[in-house]
Amino acid sequence: FGVQTINSVVVNYCIDGGDTVSRRWTGTLVGGDTTVFTGGTGVTLEAGFHNLVAWTSDTLTVGTALIRDHEPLNNASNVNNPDDVSFIVCTGPMSGVVNVGGENADYNNMYEFLLTLSRCGVDDSLVVKLCSDSVYGPFEMPAVFGTTEEHYVWFEPSGERVKFVSDGGATPYIANMAEASNVHLRNIDFVRRSGALTNMVVLGINSNDCHFEGCTFTDSASSATSAIEAMIASDHANNVYVKGCTVKGGNKGVDISGRTLELRSTGATVERCYFSGQDTSAVQVQYMDNVSVQKNEMYDVASNTSYVLMANGCYGNVRIMANKIYTTHGAGELGVGKLFGTQSNRAIVANNM
Repeated sequence: FGVQTINSVVVNYCIDGGDTVSRRWTGTLVGGDTTVFTGGTGVTLEAGFHNLVAWTSDTLTVGTALIRDHEPLNNASNVNNPDDVSFIVCTGPMSGVVNVGGENADYNNMYEFLLTLSRCGVDDSLVVKLCSDSVYGPFEMPAVFGTTEEHYVWFEPSGERVKFVSDGGATPYIANMAEASNVHLRNIDFVRRSGALTNMVVLGINSNDCHFEGCTFTDSASSATSAIEAMIASDHANNVYVKGCTVKGGNKGVDISGRTLELRSTGATVERCYFSGQDTSAVQVQYMDNVSVQKNEMYDVASNTSYVLMANGCYGNVRIMANKIYTTHGAGELGVGKLFGTQSNRAIVANNM
């Protein structure tokens, strides 16, 4: 903002690093005031994420006199960060397959993709291919309109695996999915390298039907770093599905819990997973309806006052079956309390060893 009234100035802009477009603005802009500049019409852009950089020339018209701007450093829209001014073009909801990261990507990074997804939504299933050569940092999955059990967002690597890592403690999670529903993740590795994390993956009461298949969750931080409370924390989510995953470390491996005995969540599956290195419990399920924990391998916990597998306050179709549980430090293998089945939906605890 200047002091003198400006009557004319050349405004320049470019989109996505393309050609510079220059337009002259004329009017009356008094000192300390703002105005709206329209850069032009008929601009056609592809659907997706775009960057805009805009700046003014340092020669201004005051009345009929041409003067030089004495403070040109504030003439650009985003002097410090070219990504600060961004916008999304939507031609409709998303579907099909998109590529994030790497060569020939539809989106350069997760930030660009997730911002676009949050604005455009989906009208069918969307497969997101993540570049296997990239290492991704923490992310927050937005609420996405249009997702259902049949229309989900599926993340998977473009090759065999892809990795998400902690950022040294600046963010208390690697994946925050508390507002996301119908999100599936396959063959993704989550790793804490350093810094404090509260939970590695965070779900929430709005996180319906989130699936983890073939993923790994690993705490690689030094022993002096505080333990992660849970590698997956459902935090009252419904229909959490964890299958074929490897979970190493954490105070708890998978914590699937409703709010209270009276305010239970429903539907959870933990199946064919491998657990090791937890402090308190490999799997904890409590205040849930219709939960299945079957065919997992659970290796010891550090505490001698807890249970490797604990189930409490669960109703309906409960299946705690065929789990292999190993313990050498004095912890109990299996702790079960307040399981309530019905004649048609029995609670069954069987064939665990």
